Parts: sequence; C-alpha cells; structure tokens
Amino acid sequence: MSSQKDHREAELKFELDRRAARKVRRHPLLAESDPKTQAQTSVYFDTDKRRVRKAGYSLRVRKAGDEHVQTVKTNGGGAGLFYRGEWEAPVDGLEVDAKALKASPLGKLKKVDHKLEPQVRSTVERATWLINRDGSLIEVVLDRGTVEAGGEKEKFHELELELRDGASAALFGLAKQIAEDVPLEIGVLSKEERGLLLAERALDHEQKASEPAIAKEMTAGQAFAAVVHECVRHFRLNQALIIAERDPAALHQARVAIRRLRTAFTLFRPAIRQGSLEPLKSEIKAFIEPFGVARNLDVYLDKHGEELGWRDQRKLQSARSDSYDQVIDALNSQQMRDMLVDLVEWTASADWQRKASAEPISRFAERRLNAAWRKVKRGGSRMGELEEQQLHRLRIDIKKLRYSAEFLAPLYRKKRVRAFATSLEAMQDCLGLVHDDMVSRQIVVDYALAESGRTDISQRSRQLTKMGTRFKRLKRVGRFWR
Repeated sequence: MSSQKDHREAELKFELDRRAARKVRRHPLLAESDPKTQAQTSVYFDTDKRRVRKAGYSLRVRKAGDEHVQTVKTNGGGAGLFYRGEWEAPVDGLEVDAKALKASPLGKLKKVDHKLEPQVRSTVERATWLINRDGSLIEVVLDRGTVEAGGEKEKFHELELELRDGASAALFGLAKQIAEDVPLEIGVLSKEERGLLLAERALDHEQKASEPAIAKEMTAGQAFAAVVHECVRHFRLNQALIIAERDPAALHQARVAIRRLRTAFTLFRPAIRQGSLEPLKSEIKAFIEPFGVARNLDVYLDKHGEELGWRDQRKLQSARSDSYDQVIDALNSQQMRDMLVDLVEWTASADWQRKASAEPISRFAERRLNAAWRKVKRGGSRMGELEEQQLHRLRIDIKKLRYSAEFLAPLYRKKRVRAFATSLEAMQDCLGLVHDDMVSRQIVVDYALAESGRTDISQRSRQLTKMGTRFKRLKRVGRFWR
C-alpha cells in the first residue's frame, strides 16, 4: 500500500431530477467533449454510536474500476458549497484498512477501528468533464445512482463542481451559466447523510434546525458563514415535503429557517457591509411573504376550524389552498434557485466582510448577545404598559435572542444555554398566543367571518400574567455567556 495523501477540496453541489440531468449532458459547455465515465461503489462506515460523525468526519471506502480507495473527510460546509479536508489511501477491498485509518485524523479516536460497521452504500454511474474557465480548472461531475441504508433504497442525481485550481468565483460563474438552461437545486446532503436520513425515514416529516458548526477558534466571519449554511440547509430539507404534501409543519420549519437567517443578519451586523447585503435582504423578505399568509391560515383553521360554519370553513380552506399554491410556485421558481445560489456565493466571498469579521467569535458573541439581551430586558420590565404592536416587537426581540443563543451555543456550556433558551421559548409562547389572537381577529375581518370565528378576548391578560412569571425565571437563569 502506498502512502496516504491529503488535500482540501472546494465543491459546489446541486440536486436535480432525471430530466435536468439529461439537460446537463446536452449543455453546450459539456456537449462538445466526451466525459470520462466510471461505475463506482462506495461504503460509508461508522460505529453504532456515530463516533466518526460526532468527531466531525466521514469514512468511506470506494471501488472505482479495479481500484479501492479509503477516504476520510471533514464534515465542512453543508449548503451548496462544501469546504472539506480529505485524506486518501489505496486499500485492498471494500473494508476499512486499520493501518490507513491510523494515519488519518481518525487515528486519534481510541478503539474505533474494530467497532466500525457499514452504514450506507451507494452505487453510482459517474460522468466527469474538466473545464477551463477564467483561468480556473473545474471538474464537473454528474452522478446518477442509488443510496441504500437501513433496508431503504433511493435513486438520486447530483451535479458537483469541484475547484481543482483557481478562484471559487469561477465555480459560481459556471454554475450560473448551466442554471440558465437547467433547474439546479442547491445540495445540502452528502451521500452518507442522504443514506442516514433515508434509514431513519427522517425526510418523511419536517426537519428542525441543527446546531451550526461553530468553534471557539473561529473568527466572527467564519462563524457567520457556518450559520448561513445551516439556515440554508434547514430550509432545503423541508422544501420537498411542502411541495409534495403541503405539509403545515414543514412549511412552518421552512419559514423558521428564513427567520433564523434574517436573525443571523442582525446578530452579525457589525461584521457585514450592509450595502452588499441589502439586495439579498429585500429579495428574501419578498420571497417569504406567502409563507406567512399560509402559516396564519394553518394556525387559525387548526384552532378555530370546528367553530366555523361550513361556508366560512370552505372560504378559509380555499384561501389556504391558494396561499399554498403561491408558496409552491415560489419554491419551484428559478428566482428562488438563483436567490439561494446568490446567497451561498455572497457568503463565500470577501465582499461583505468589515473589520469586525476578523474578530474572535467568542469576544464578538459576548458583545452582540449583551445588545440583544438589553432589548429583551427593557421590554420585559415594562410589558404591562405595552400596546399590541409593542408586544409583537418584544416577541420578535425574544425570538432573535433565542435564535442567537442557539447559533452560538457551541461556544458555551450546553446546560446553561439550554436553560436560557428554554426560558426564552416559554416567554415566546406566551406572546405568540397574544399575537395569534391579534392575527385571528384580522382574519375574521379580512374574510368577513361570522362571530363564531372570533377568539377569546381575555387571552392577552392571561398570557401577560404568565409572561411576567416567566420573565422573572429568565432573569434568575441569567446570561450564560458571562
């Protein structure tokens, strides 16, 4: 066995359907040359307790032609653009080679080699082109295959653009040129992740946010990029279920993902050149509006649907159906696909970074969490004096502080962060019911509903009483970042 080699890859990944895959092959940029084709079989290994993934790596053995290669990768990136360290070594078969494993970063995991078991298997027909673009060399890879795990099996098509040499801007330039003719969806899953989710049947229901890959040694700019990637991933993992099943929980989570993204823009504002962000912010705000209409009707019908007469029920169900039509049109639009690519490209560039982006994230986080805390403390101390719109503003401030705490959780003791976030969520729930009452009254007016559709007018006073108790509890929990 020859010595192990390691390098770092920058890879832009897209998901596509069978028709789009055929269009890629016929695209003028690729059709003039014959691709290199190869059948590949890959097996991904881990322990039953996922020690490899928890350590931040993946372990794969791949058969391509007569060769077998064992690869360890870092789990970097995660939304379209993947930056990953990679360690490769030739091996004798589709089993883990212990000697090669010890020479990789996984060698630091004690007693892991004899506990490794196959978790995911993928079989792929791969077509590869090499493209020179603006002085950069890009490998274009089109995969058609299946992934198997836990007795489940699924077909997939992927397009990967890997930068072999040059600037990452060339990756996006090539992707955008292909996207003029082919619908490309930002990819957020590796083949291993796709298999693990398939085995758990996780994509059959809504997906909640995950913790971003933030570490104490990062700068504020690096942490911001990790948060953006996680928000895009959160959104994309719920997209298919909304389109296929009009699932209210998935729609809610997709909306939460965009709200979390907008909170990240606020949290990291001192690090961002606002002029570079404004066009994206405006586009994202307009894009998410139909989601709010659909969500409000979902909540109203869930709470009050049985109270309504049949005419009002039909009226609202029709309005809900129309709102989901708008959401699905937005999700299927080229505008949305371009928006996500633009967001990932903007995040990968240096155009947005101000001086504060180079500040250590730990110091930056403390200052920004203090600023968000002051807003919540000021509003919570005088909530009895606040009008409905002011309470709504306080609810948004609480939500932003909670999301910010969740983003930055990897920097602190988990138990303290969890207690703080749970207290915020309890306050948010109280004000959420007050807000739902306000929205419900507006729905009654907008759709000319009968009186039976109205809500309990004592809701506000009851929830504000609870809110006061929960605010005191939050102050007792205290700021976890101090």
